[in-house]
Amino acid sequence: MSVLDVVVPDFVVVGASKAGTTSIYSWLARHPDVAVPYVKDTYFFNHDITPETAAAYGELFVSGKPGARTGDVTPSYLDDLDAPRRIHAYAPDAKVIVSLREPASRIYSWAQMNVRLGKASDLLDETVRLAREPRFQVAPRIRALLASVPRQQVLALRFDDLAADPAATARQLFEFIGVDTSIVDVRAEPVHNPGGLPRSPLVHRLLEWQPARRLRRYAPRWAFDALDVARRANLRPADELDEAHARRLRAAFLEDIRETEDLLDLDLSGWLDDDLSAISPRRRKFRLPAELQTPRVPSSR
Repeated sequence: MSVLDVVVPDFVVVGASKAGTTSIYSWLARHPDVAVPYVKDTYFFNHDITPETAAAYGELFVSGKPGARTGDVTPSYLDDLDAPRRIHAYAPDAKVIVSLREPASRIYSWAQMNVRLGKASDLLDETVRLAREPRFQVAPRIRALLASVPRQQVLALRFDDLAADPAATARQLFEFIGVDTSIVDVRAEPVHNPGGLPRSPLVHRLLEWQPARRLRRYAPRWAFDALDVARRANLRPADELDEAHARRLRAAFLEDIRETEDLLDLDLSGWLDDDLSAISPRRRKFRLPAELQTPRVPSSR
């Protein structure tokens, strides 16, 4: 197999982060009719494209069988409002896949990761902090996507479906990008990038050593599968986000969920409690419920 000189991807998975994109990447990497970079997250469309960056992008791919579909899986593209424009300008026929996850569970999963990486210490405080970040409001990102990419070129998946029936989601994905839907048996796949907290932070840091990513191009797949097994063995389940905080987060993101439903014509009612499902909000401004806001410490001056 040889490195591809120039790659104009046939499809791009743009996110969302913590919504199953690692599993999607693994399914695609195992399909004989698909060529993806040897690492997930290329960040190619997060920056303006030059001949030099385009050549470096091509070096990330290894050619498979002739006619293989080429694709990129980088969840940060959904967070970047300019990425859809760059994708469509560089690859106007590329199909775009977006996987969406209920906001409270997605934010809580992010908080767990930040605690694992030592970027935060308190899980609930980190959940509250992340809930204020604009990147977790999905509707503006979907608007930016559909402003550049025709709706018929976009496949919207729900993380709920991916978790409940990964085989059906994989078939839907493979059919959308135009490859055989029966080749990869995803039922035998482990859970990729699972949530939880490390039993040993030191072991976790060693297993997450970033320079090892560069070896994926040369090392056999089984070696990295073994690392994934070790990562999962070192994780313990985190406590569930208590229902009171989860409901407040779902209420805070109600407007965003409703607008995302409208933009994609996608049923997201399963993300809402019955009492929230009946609400048809008029305001379009995100407000975190007062109960989730961090109280200000009075100044000692």
